[in-house]
Amino acid sequence: MSINQSPATSTIRVAIGTFVLGFACIASTMAQAATAIAYDNLDLSRSNGVDSINSNIGIGPAADSFTDSAGDWLTDIKLDMSRANLGSTGSFTVSLLSDNAFTPGSTVATLGTFNDSTLGSTLSTYDFSNFAPVNLTIGSRYWIQVTGSANSSASWSWSSNLSGTTGVVGERYANKLGEYPNSGGPYQMQVTTRTDTHLYDNSTLAKSSGVDSINPVHGVGPIADSFFSPKAERLSDVKLALSRDNLGSTGSLTVSLFSDSSFKSGSFLANLGTISDSLLGSTLKLIDLSGFGVIDLAADTRYWIKVVASGGSSANWSWSTDISGTGVADERYSNKLGVYPNSGGPYQMLVSAIDIPGGPASVPEPSSIALWAVGIAAYGFGRHRMARP
Repeated sequence: MSINQSPATSTIRVAIGTFVLGFACIASTMAQAATAIAYDNLDLSRSNGVDSINSNIGIGPAADSFTDSAGDWLTDIKLDMSRANLGSTGSFTVSLLSDNAFTPGSTVATLGTFNDSTLGSTLSTYDFSNFAPVNLTIGSRYWIQVTGSANSSASWSWSSNLSGTTGVVGERYANKLGEYPNSGGPYQMQVTTRTDTHLYDNSTLAKSSGVDSINPVHGVGPIADSFFSPKAERLSDVKLALSRDNLGSTGSLTVSLFSDSSFKSGSFLANLGTISDSLLGSTLKLIDLSGFGVIDLAADTRYWIKVVASGGSSANWSWSTDISGTGVADERYSNKLGVYPNSGGPYQMLVSAIDIPGGPASVPEPSSIALWAVGIAAYGFGRHRMARP
């Protein structure tokens, strides 16, 4: 959505209002994030066997489809897995794929690569949730695919018992032998989605009071807005109201997350993305930044979203004196002229977060960091099914 911006040129502002020392409790103004199960046939006692996901000695890659009914964020994947050889040094990759006429399509996101050492010899449920949230499209089908390396001995359990399951009937499973209806026995997994909560929102474009140039030479950049996280959450989405003056400009913007230092932008924490001027128009539009990595916010902590422009950028960030939105009134904004209370008109953005899946200590980390497994039950290792149905 966009609105006509008049004038298109930048406006340098002088802060108005008095610097506010306190801040209100934000948590009470936020709706509780909802959690939904999109697919669930986890039950170790119902396993009919396991399939090797190794493409050489097994039938990998293996995949299950699921359909999102709410347009939520994918936050958590649980799989019933084991490995045949406790000495195997391979790895496996868990990915989210699009659907292509009831077959696995292109990769949407890589959810993580994990060492075989994560798995035990007995069948257990493993929680793979340490990935950046992925925004799903309502009503769309997706696939969770597990791909083993050449020396992996990892296996994925399957079950033909569909009774009492969620979202399983009507879906499909696939391996290198083909794609099949779930009546043949899909792989065992649970897919969890969550709605996000808005930590900060003054992003309504119609409420823009003007724009500031982010260029450090010709404008007031770098520019930043603060926001507050009332509880431990995972950052899921940042949207900024942006435009540009010169449609021929070839510069770019870098958007980053910073800590807070006594109501000022503190140290750098994470890069959220780079926006080319070519993506911006002369009228305002919301630019969505949601492809960054895993960023877990601490409880009762203030952060800053900072935007830095290259020398050739003509980008502008919109500001608004309407501070009635969620989490806006008691925060600050800053530019090269100083730091001001939001009563002066902060920059327009939307910051969203989700509950950290499974709590802070229940997920296996990607192999580049650390790996560990959460086994909830034991089950005898079954033989590979090399053809079905």
